[in-house]
Amino acid sequence: MTFHRYDEPEVIEEGLRLGEDDEFTYECWPQMYNDRLVLRSKKDPYTYEYGWCFPKQLGVAVAAALAVWNPETQDEPVGWHKRAVQNIRRAPRRDEDPAYNRERCVHGSYMDAYCTVDLHCPRDRARMTEDFDELLRRNSLGGGLTEEQKRAEAERQQRAEWIREIRELHLLLEHTPAQLRRIAEIVEALEGDAAAREHWERAARAGNRDAKDYLTVVNEEAAEKEEERG
Repeated sequence: MTFHRYDEPEVIEEGLRLGEDDEFTYECWPQMYNDRLVLRSKKDPYTYEYGWCFPKQLGVAVAAALAVWNPETQDEPVGWHKRAVQNIRRAPRRDEDPAYNRERCVHGSYMDAYCTVDLHCPRDRARMTEDFDELLRRNSLGGGLTEEQKRAEAERQQRAEWIREIRELHLLLEHTPAQLRRIAEIVEALEGDAAAREHWERAARAGNRDAKDYLTVVNEEAAEKEEERG
């Protein structure tokens, strides 16, 4: 497949057409409570095979996600909070980006990290329940929490606080440069450098100096490592 992102969106009846590949057109459909990125089939334009719901921001969140997404190597975009259909997309060259293409929960967060959208995500709730049950079992045997258990509990509480904060930030229709930087910091803490990269870039484009300085350092370190390998 070859993906083509339009320089200017095309106005259509449902919303905006933002790009296309050999099989689909990539469109933003405003809904009552969210904006939806839809991959509409060229063979059957009355249906769409894949879709993702984003915060309702006049299409801004959808356009930002599409701007940094490579559908040829990456399964799904970032920033969505719900799949619009049950189909889970798989990119044709997904093996080229295994770190990005890790499994995600129903809210779009990686399965090996805590959900950044819903503090009560069923996946996380099950994990937290298992961890808490294990703490109770050990406590009943040993009488009091060990230092390791205290650290683990503190980490869980910190993650819960980060998730609460990022949920509140996601609800805002517009973000200041400082808020965009904070989102990048939280995503990096929860999901790692790769997942946070686009958020740092977004904060930098918005004019946040800390984000610009961070990306400068990261890029310089990457260049040094590349030279060492060369």
